[in-house]
Amino acid sequence: GDGGLVEVSSPLNLQFEGRVDTTALNGQTGELLLDPYIIYITATAATDDPNPDFIQAGGNITYFNNNKGSSIVYLRQDALRIALETNNVTVTTQPETTTEKGEIRVSSGVDVTWHTKTTLKLIGNRIALLSSNGVGSRFENTYSTESGNWVAIDFIVPEASGVVIGDVIGLEMRDSTLKSVKGDISLSAIGEDADGGRGMLLIDSEIRSSGNDLNSAKITLRGIGGATVGSSADPLNYSHGLDLYNTDIISDAGDIEMFGLSGQAPNSATTGIGNFGVFLNTSNIRTNRGQVYVEGKSRGLGPSATGVYSWLSKIESTGVAVGAQPIYVVSKGSDGEAAVCSGIEINDSTIQSQDANIFLSGKTLAGGGTDNCSGVKVQASFVTSVNGMISLEGISNGSTNNNNGIYINASEIENQGKGAIVIDGTGSPSGTTVENMGILLNGKSSIKTKEGTISFQGKGGTGTDKCHGIELKDSRVISEAGSIAFTGNSK
Repeated sequence: GDGGLVEVSSPLNLQFEGRVDTTALNGQTGELLLDPYIIYITATAATDDPNPDFIQAGGNITYFNNNKGSSIVYLRQDALRIALETNNVTVTTQPETTTEKGEIRVSSGVDVTWHTKTTLKLIGNRIALLSSNGVGSRFENTYSTESGNWVAIDFIVPEASGVVIGDVIGLEMRDSTLKSVKGDISLSAIGEDADGGRGMLLIDSEIRSSGNDLNSAKITLRGIGGATVGSSADPLNYSHGLDLYNTDIISDAGDIEMFGLSGQAPNSATTGIGNFGVFLNTSNIRTNRGQVYVEGKSRGLGPSATGVYSWLSKIESTGVAVGAQPIYVVSKGSDGEAAVCSGIEINDSTIQSQDANIFLSGKTLAGGGTDNCSGVKVQASFVTSVNGMISLEGISNGSTNNNNGIYINASEIENQGKGAIVIDGTGSPSGTTVENMGILLNGKSSIKTKEGTISFQGKGGTGTDKCHGIELKDSRVISEAGSIAFTGNSK
């Protein structure tokens, strides 16, 4: 049979000394469950740890202990590492009535590497991997013997309400690394119901799947921004679902999936800016043979409410031939009621592949945005593939002017081999003034293929003037050996 459950439970004064082994000879390993109010995972003993020098005596391990009368429990990295060799370890925090509720804090310098097919699961009202002088923490599972789907690292923030005052981010990583060979890495977090309540914020960090076969670790990030609740008209700013700054998400053969939903303001709040479903800021998403899927939706009502926003970032697939899986960047829409609310905006960024297909599909929702709200907006960027197909599909629903299905400005979209390029845009059917186009190429943009075909399908929106199906303004469309087709429909 399988190993059982060992639960160690005490919210305030949890002092546990012992070694637990829930492995089974012919079954699945069991679970060690720890559930204090607040827990700090530390590299060394804390200054207020009652037994700072006790690490191992008589074969027993002090997993953690706390200062009597305090709600903070300390779990040292060595104890956690030893526990993971023979148990699935779950640490879940319980809400309490003080200002610190349910936090899991990982101190700088923590380094936990384990080698068995076990899971580290952290569940808290806030999870923070902290940094000091550029040094964060590191968790790595190196198990590579058996194939099969399982999760090695599982961090969950089900609801970031009532967390430490001033910290409104569900899951925060700084200068930290998560790494696995076979076991999946899954991060899921919901931000505080407050201004700036990001679901997940990753800064100067790395998440890596290092396996090299089809059963390699899959990386999944799911983030939801907080909401401004009640009838308050206070603005909601920068409550992104996923916010990555100078961070790398890298996989050789495993898939990468990212889902972001921004915070939501009350209907009376039309102010507030920059609420993105997914925000990639000077970050890299890279895979060799795995699939990349990035999906975002904005629920912000102010300007720049964008589903997926990429700034100075790169999404790349280096896979060749049949081993190359597609890159998808998808927006499920933007609810923005102001200007510049796009489905997808690729700004000063690169999306490239060797042989993988690239799909960008974005839209703004019905009634979403006023002006300059495109389904897909590509500015000062590069979208390139050697042999894979490149597809851009955009739908706008802005209410006034310059609401284009596809807007490409000062950018290059190039297929260097035999792959096709398909660009399909629908201008806003809700536009009331001018220039609600299906497809607009502007600012010396270039669409180029070596041997493949290029196809434009543009449907103009409604308005008073210049609502063209397709407009090329100071731009080039080049095919060295393939065909070029334009199909436009203007209202």
